[in-house]
Amino acid sequence: MSNALLNTSINNKITIEQKILEIGHTQMEADSVHSVVERALKNKDIYVPADYIGLCKGARKKPEPYDVTYLDHTFFKSFKNVSFFKTIRPGRGTASDIDEPRFKKITRVNWKTFDFILNLVKDDASFNQIRSCKQFPLKAQLAIVLYRLGSNGEGATLSKIAGLFGVSDGGIIQNLTDRIFKELLKHKDQYLFWPNSDERKKLVSETWGELPNCVGYVDGTEIPLAEKPSQDSEAYFSRKHQYSVKVQAVCDHSLQIRHLVLGYPGSVHDARIFSNCELSNDADVFLEGAEWIAGDSAYKLSSTVITPF
Repeated sequence: MSNALLNTSINNKITIEQKILEIGHTQMEADSVHSVVERALKNKDIYVPADYIGLCKGARKKPEPYDVTYLDHTFFKSFKNVSFFKTIRPGRGTASDIDEPRFKKITRVNWKTFDFILNLVKDDASFNQIRSCKQFPLKAQLAIVLYRLGSNGEGATLSKIAGLFGVSDGGIIQNLTDRIFKELLKHKDQYLFWPNSDERKKLVSETWGELPNCVGYVDGTEIPLAEKPSQDSEAYFSRKHQYSVKVQAVCDHSLQIRHLVLGYPGSVHDARIFSNCELSNDADVFLEGAEWIAGDSAYKLSSTVITPF
């Protein structure tokens, strides 16, 4: 349909505004007609397609019977030769036809990064079992999960995701999310790890002219929750006036994340999170000699954490 409308728009040099109905909130003038026709067809025997004509005409008596037009094969046209897109529903295809700016807006990654993640998980058993043929394409599953990770509020509702990707808003979305997360977490230690002694020396040498002996930078942020928690909600209400959980990250000068702490309620202060983490309690295991981590004024000044004076 979209290809047909686009072809008509180009050939006639007109603009066509295509409105997509939202799941659960549809209302069309034709709905009442369908209802009347369905009641007329109930318990009726249909032997040939032409039988539908009389039944549809007689479905309504007042103000007048429906005007029914019988369509033969000459009415239908093929737009195969003018197909601009293979699909506009990533849930039913590969989403490969979406240009990169729009794709990045949806998934928060470019195609190169997306393909890297895809290649990371594509050979895992979860996607290659006998029953895996019943799953949505792996590209679509990954795109849905990345969209969920980059969305909050109204954009993160199951109905919004279902409408965007052409999937059911039942348990399917959560099932594929769990599946992707399970496989990604298998690779966590491969990409999220604290630098060893040799790598820390290399990091120090690369930033010596700016921050001598600094091996990383610590800061906190928040992940907004979709709704108010049912238990102990006040603990999750942060200074940014939203319900959230806290994340503490340490990255190096190349922006690679080297350490993560997440899950504290939104009201917990950054300094408390750091004081309870292993980087603080076992500093001699993670840092040696004059090595230190840079932090902002939210953190307590110490021999291993340097904050602004």
